[in-house]
Amino acid sequence: VIALMNRANKIVTGYELRPAQILSVLEFFREKGVNKFCQINTGEGKTTVTSAIAVIKALQGETVDIITSNEVLAQDAIRARSDFYALFNLSVAHNNADQEYAGGIKDCYRCDIVYG
Repeated sequence: VIALMNRANKIVTGYELRPAQILSVLEFFREKGVNKFCQINTGEGKTTVTSAIAVIKALQGETVDIITSNEVLAQDAIRARSDFYALFNLSVAHNNADQEYAGGIKDCYRCDIVYG
């Protein structure tokens, strides 16, 4: 799975996953049923790590919600990683405030991965 994530990242960005990114993804999946908090330093590729984990979970049939600290980061992450998600035929959207929203289930919740 890591080799697949690495190859997809190379196709989309031109870069292979760094060792710290690979270790972060592996640690996330190391022990089932255990909630984890991870700290990844600025510049180490949180967006890349998060998207790799999101793809794996989505392909396992899980609902994936990625929480960001603000709306701009949600939009930026989607812009930066939408081609990565597309390689796996996964849809992605954000649940930021929408002027056109009139009620009911927002369209973003029909996607495989939702940033918010």
